[in-house]
Amino acid sequence: MLVSSVAYLLTVMLTTMLSGILCKMGYRYGKVLGSEEFQSKATLYWAFLIEAVILSLAFAYFESALIAILVMGLRWLPSIVIEAFVIYYIWFCLTFGYKTHWQPLVLPQVIPILNYFVGFAFG
Repeated sequence: MLVSSVAYLLTVMLTTMLSGILCKMGYRYGKVLGSEEFQSKATLYWAFLIEAVILSLAFAYFESALIAILVMGLRWLPSIVIEAFVIYYIWFCLTFGYKTHWQPLVLPQVIPILNYFVGFAFG
């Protein structure tokens, strides 16, 4: 149950990172991948709908693949989750124009290091 919950969380994070690639939306405007021009409402609607369908189909595949990966490396689950949060933080800052700070990048690395040593000692 824990593995499927973590896989679900990581899949939500991954699909959130992938959303907005095909269709960049704003309030009453939007652009489609490959075009710098503002698009019509109908074009944006269909592009946004296609992106939603693709991501919903990919969600099931991502989740089942992540469950398989997490079950194989169950010992590394804390490290995987921490590194996923760090990657998500970097993506968030880059996408929305925030400055990245060193504390959210460096301080969580204590857990993967401890996880590595525990795995090495008792592995």
